Amino acid sequence: MGCRQSSEEKEAARRSRRIDRHLRSESQRQRREIKLLLLGTSNSGKSTIVKQMKIIHSGGFNLEACKEYKPLILYNAIDSLTRIIRALTTLKIDFHNADRAYDAVQLFALTGPAESKGEITPELLGVMKRLWADSGVQECFQRSNEYHLEDNTAYYLNDLDRISSAEYIPTVEDILRSRDMTTGIVENKFTFKELTFKMVDVGGQRSERKKWIHCFEGVTAIIFCVELSGYDLKLYEDNQTGFTGRAQRRAWLSLPASTRGGGGRGGEAYFSPVGQEPGRPAGRPAVHPKNPLLSPPGPAHSWGAVSAETRASTGSRAPLSRMAESLRLFDSICNNNWFTNTSLILFLNKKDLLAEKIKRIPLTVCFPDYKGQNTYEEAAVYVQRQFEDLNRNKETKEIYSHFTCATDTSNIQFVFDAVTDVIIQNNLKYIGLC
Repeated sequence: MGCRQSSEEKEAARRSRRIDRHLRSESQRQRREIKLLLLGTSNSGKSTIVKQMKIIHSGGFNLEACKEYKPLILYNAIDSLTRIIRALTTLKIDFHNADRAYDAVQLFALTGPAESKGEITPELLGVMKRLWADSGVQECFQRSNEYHLEDNTAYYLNDLDRISSAEYIPTVEDILRSRDMTTGIVENKFTFKELTFKMVDVGGQRSERKKWIHCFEGVTAIIFCVELSGYDLKLYEDNQTGFTGRAQRRAWLSLPASTRGGGGRGGEAYFSPVGQEPGRPAGRPAVHPKNPLLSPPGPAHSWGAVSAETRASTGSRAPLSRMAESLRLFDSICNNNWFTNTSLILFLNKKDLLAEKIKRIPLTVCFPDYKGQNTYEEAAVYVQRQFEDLNRNKETKEIYSHFTCATDTSNIQFVFDAVTDVIIQNNLKYIGLC
């Protein structure tokens, strides 16, 4: 009996040692795994940061991966031009050349059939180039702060000949500038400085934020992205005037042309717009004598429309929608008890676009209390201070701010290297080794 008991004790001791080794190994693994949570409003550049991590730390995009972006890039180009054409009516801008009215009808008519083949046909290319060259269209483009338009609009529309070529293969820059709304949760793993990073990107739209809570567990650091150039812009979800509605966006790339509109008979264009006019046959375009748009215009931009909640949190600053939403969201994340011991990194993104825009549009359209010069240097520091001042725990919590251009690989590589050093130091402090 004594021998049997001794044998059982030895086996129990062996099991205990195996468990201890496993726990030590798991603890070491967890210490070397960094979970980064990317947060921010829509259009702040989070998904572009994820692409940059793939380029910098995961070997980039191979030939097949590049080819897969072609339909999205073509969609971005067509969608952007369509948004501009529709905005002409809202902004009461006419085409400079009256012949462009027919091209506007053709734009909608040709889109479906051409894109079902995953290409911009020569006929559609001609239509798009003529429309984009029209001075009325360019005037409308310059007023894109009054409706929703992606930052990549000019980049693609200025290069239509290249991206419409049958041999076209998207470049890395083309991919970085492409825009596809993030829905759900996207994870990207990579290794850097002998650490395993798990970067989690979640959609920034209001409708997507209910999913954020599922990502909060075990977060090492939060990277909060801010759209610096969004100080005069509306939120995406507040201004739907594009080629398709949100629910149709992904389906557009794969559905048959007949279900996307386009085609027609007897020279007539058929398209099913968002918000069909009462009494008009389904799919038949509404033709304006000077601007034949195929759907009723969306609501006009409401300048200075700020919610009571935002006014309460930002005081007299009361910025416009995108910046107001970003400030409100940052406030809730920065001062959340869940993230008391979580490193908070602020990416003040799209610094290149701010530097260009501040020459034309003063910061006071967003921040009436701003007294500085309309230069990039002064405006950028002022916006940085608005975010950092929201931190109600300055004695115990530090915000690490960086000005970034998410489409600039060298800039992101430099910034992320600095961010990693901060994360490592904070982790060592947290476990008492520093």
